[in-house]
Amino acid sequence: MDMIKVRTHCRSCWANCGVIIRVENGGQITGVTGDKDHPRSRGYICAKGAQLVWGHNRPDRLNSYGNVFRARDEDFPALRVAISDAAIFAIADGALALVRSLHGEITVRARIDLRLRPGVVSLSHGWHPANATRLTDSRIVDPLTTQPQMSAIPVAIAPAP
Repeated sequence: MDMIKVRTHCRSCWANCGVIIRVENGGQITGVTGDKDHPRSRGYICAKGAQLVWGHNRPDRLNSYGNVFRARDEDFPALRVAISDAAIFAIADGALALVRSLHGEITVRARIDLRLRPGVVSLSHGWHPANATRLTDSRIVDPLTTQPQMSAIPVAIAPAP
């Protein structure tokens, strides 16, 4: 039984505390501890971070391969919209939608997703026709990783003109 330790950060909230994940049997996460060498969290791990093993190994985990729609299953980028939001904003499944943030806008095909809760949209990055980075601000970055904010971006949606 091979065991490795992976130094990373917790993604359960904005703090991105440093953690060390114990991985066994080719990918099974079996433990998590705070990373004492992390410059910000210094070994601290909150209750959410301590639940990483449980959350990752759950059979009903929402982002496990069996439960998530893989964006590349289609030949175009899609804005995933909750059915109630699609009705409120008059966006039809398969129609073009305008997505605006404080930093830019894009037009993308909409798909109704019954798994999303109202008020949430989802758009995969990595598509040239609907470049999600146009919605971001390159000056808003995580101070530790210097990665730009690519999630939890407030947007407005409407049918494309």
